[in-house]
Amino acid sequence: STNPTSLFCLVCCCFLMFRKTLAPLPQQVRGVSSLLYRKLGRTEMNVSHLGFGGSALGTMFAKMPPGEAQSIVNLVLQKGINYIDTAPWYGDGRSEQVLGAALQGVPRSSYYISTKVARYKPNPVEMFDFRGERTLRSVDESLERLGLKYIDLVQVHDVEFAPSLDVIVHETLPALKQAQAAGKARYIGITGYSLPVLLDLLDRCGGAVDTVLTYCHFTLNDTTLLEHLPRLQQHGVGIINAAPLSMGLLTPGGPPSWHPAPAHIRQACADAVAYCQGRGVDITRLAMMYSMHAPGVATTLFGTASLADTKKNLASALARPTPEETECLNHITAKYFAPLRGRETWEGLEVAKYWGKVGRALLRERLYPSSSSHNSSSTHTANASQSHPAPSHSHPPTHRPIHSSSHTHSHGHTSPHPATAHVQHPSPQTRS
Repeated sequence: STNPTSLFCLVCCCFLMFRKTLAPLPQQVRGVSSLLYRKLGRTEMNVSHLGFGGSALGTMFAKMPPGEAQSIVNLVLQKGINYIDTAPWYGDGRSEQVLGAALQGVPRSSYYISTKVARYKPNPVEMFDFRGERTLRSVDESLERLGLKYIDLVQVHDVEFAPSLDVIVHETLPALKQAQAAGKARYIGITGYSLPVLLDLLDRCGGAVDTVLTYCHFTLNDTTLLEHLPRLQQHGVGIINAAPLSMGLLTPGGPPSWHPAPAHIRQACADAVAYCQGRGVDITRLAMMYSMHAPGVATTLFGTASLADTKKNLASALARPTPEETECLNHITAKYFAPLRGRETWEGLEVAKYWGKVGRALLRERLYPSSSSHNSSSTHTANASQSHPAPSHSHPPTHRPIHSSSHTHSHGHTSPHPATAHVQHPSPQTRS
């Protein structure tokens, strides 16, 4: 496993040694910030190494003061951040609407924006829909909310929750290719927590994907992204790292109640936070500095609904650690995070909860209420739902075809289809 302290020191030294040899900053931000700009995989996008995640702008947790969103967007653009991420899932389209309003009048060539498809409503029976028809409609809805003619990157949201990767390969991605051909999307990406599932999908999609966004896998408490970097790089995809604060685990306030991390991870992070507080060190500052130097990553996303926190996170991400902070990092790494190695993720836990709460039975009943009149496609789904129990934590359900092996998968975009998947989480999530 990788020692976070050693890696942190190495990347910081390399960063400082070779900083002067890098290409100069774009004219509009030269002298304003010390951000770097990196090519996002095989795309033509040169993104700031720090990006802004718009989940909090969806007011998913608390209402924002009037004008706060505009101030936040203005600030991140002024500081040189040119990559902004959002999704319909964030506040039921609210994040996209807020960003659309905030970006009015901003030259379109001065920023890149990404959004997502397939995850939508808090209601579990409306949460996921991977069908091609819904995907195309979602792209149009996002364009309208954002007030744009095209979106730079459209991503399939949380692919591990699809009832089968076949659905994404044969419906979601082809629909995004249609949107791309129509000039509505420049590039196509996939997102998710499960790195094995993301890699499995990359192996199957034949180069249809340009980027991969994963979260909580290059943080103080979890560096498992490094184990999968060689395979990701073999596919030539741009890598986007999100949630440097591990969705609240690495903050004094702690994670929200819905956080999927098991007790041993929560406790290790809480102990690390307490130690830092006792030393007068802000662990969020350590976490931001550390995640900014993820090797092989084009950009790392952070997000907040507070202008003050945005300023703080920006300063932390671009700072150098003090001797006291370095000493603190060494201690929490050795005492709290090193013992987590090998059990630092919550791989499969959320997906298992999904299948346990709504399950294939609910999916079958929702889509195919009359078993006696099923067409062939729905019969395949019913057979599969009867033959496959809820998956274990160690085997994500996306690795199990939802149809039986003796039948082929329906690729139709308009007929009833298992591409609509429904999942219930304790509450909405944010990636910060």
